[in-house]
Amino acid sequence: MRSWWFGAVMLTFGVGADAQEYLSPPPSDPSPITDHMAFEAIYFLGKVSTDAQINPSSTVAGTSFSAERTFGLTDRADQFQAEILFRLEQRNRLRVSFFDLRREGDTTVTQSVQYGSQNFTVGDEVKSEFDFRQFDLTYTYSLLRAKRYELAWGWGCSSWRRRRTPKCPTRRSSTIFPA
Repeated sequence: MRSWWFGAVMLTFGVGADAQEYLSPPPSDPSPITDHMAFEAIYFLGKVSTDAQINPSSTVAGTSFSAERTFGLTDRADQFQAEILFRLEQRNRLRVSFFDLRREGDTTVTQSVQYGSQNFTVGDEVKSEFDFRQFDLTYTYSLLRAKRYELAWGWGCSSWRRRRTPKCPTRRSSTIFPA
């Protein structure tokens, strides 16, 4: 019987101590080192200039062109980027980020262009699309950690989706070039 009361008393003190630790106030010196989670998102309007040359083979050169002037892509870029950071325990962090850039265009070609294996002649109507998305996942482990600094090593992986598509609707042909 005595051991039952002793266990109940110890459990009460243990739960009380754990609850005090759980309900303790946040650190007096908040910083990114002590945050358990951080989120950042940004949307901005940019200006883009794209000069390129898509070769059909290693021996034949394609035409140098400006994607904005030749294929009518917009020079404005509505860009979205988001990042979230999780602190796992004391020394582990996981960072997840995403970037998105899309542009479209519709124009009539004013010069002959060799774009990969496709030829565009003067007067062709061209509809273009440029799509770039990037997703990153990074894990870090803190080797040295103090109140005001942290030194960590880590590894990460990235996934990209890139697509450039000029189409000539009158010819019913298009070439998709995943980069």
